[in-house]
Amino acid sequence: MILSVLCIGIGVYLNHWTSLISKKSDFQSQEVFQERYIKTEFFKKGDFYLVFHKPSTVPVTHTLIAFTSLACRVCSAFHNEIFLKIQSLPLYTSGALRVVFVEYPADRVSFFAGGYVWASKNPSSAREALMKNQPMWNISGEFKQSSENLETLKLEKVKKILKTKNTLSKKELTTLFEKKMQAQKIFGITDVPFFVLYQPNNPKGSRIKTRIGEVEWDNFHSWLEIAFP
Repeated sequence: MILSVLCIGIGVYLNHWTSLISKKSDFQSQEVFQERYIKTEFFKKGDFYLVFHKPSTVPVTHTLIAFTSLACRVCSAFHNEIFLKIQSLPLYTSGALRVVFVEYPADRVSFFAGGYVWASKNPSSAREALMKNQPMWNISGEFKQSSENLETLKLEKVKKILKTKNTLSKKELTTLFEKKMQAQKIFGITDVPFFVLYQPNNPKGSRIKTRIGEVEWDNFHSWLEIAFP
């Protein structure tokens, strides 16, 4: 009887331990997959993302990847406020931190606005203009406008701000959508802004951290694990 109970207890313990090992193994496998994606996608010149990095002889130890949507108000706040604070951190000014903004259209307006941004001669300036002036074009509906009419009005304002009518081809827009879906699958993105902090010098299993949504500076700064100077 005692032996039977003991065997059951050992069995439960082994099952629990095996489960933990399996979960750890799954997590590490996921990290390997995500790390491979980061190295492939963001360490060479590509479309639909912008890289900010201060040239330096110091090696890059941190890469912050921000998946943001043009019509997202929290994304705009991050771009216009938090990113400025990040740029004043010693980690950034030393060249150790690289920041990547990835176009991740969360709705139709952001998707088609992105078409105008990335068809422009200077996507960085175009994106900056839409983020800075978001209240001017990402307006709320008035007079019970249909969603279709409101969408058209917003995009007309986008074209006016960017002073262009040029947009991406259907093939290029399809690529933008496919890249969004690929990132969604790899990182499990459910909302924006979505952040990935990649630290390649960390031990395996602790190289990638993710964060979603809220961007209050103190909390975000703590999450980055960067000490104030």
